[in-house]
Amino acid sequence: MYHALAVSNYFLDIPKKSSETITPMKLQKLVYISHGWHLGIKKKPLVLEPVEAWMWGPVIRTVYHE
Repeated sequence: MYHALAVSNYFLDIPKKSSETITPMKLQKLVYISHGWHLGIKKKPLVLEPVEAWMWGPVIRTVYHE
């Protein structure tokens, strides 16, 4: 398992190689979807922190506050 900030930093490094941008909401969803795929395939969580259901979608507080 990884810290959610480590996973989000991985996704933030990807646009440096191209012209894409990642919004905070997109980052939250990328980490959430990766976490779900990892749970489905490996049968264990990808991130240590809990995922919360907020009004606009899934949020991991540590990523949100960073």
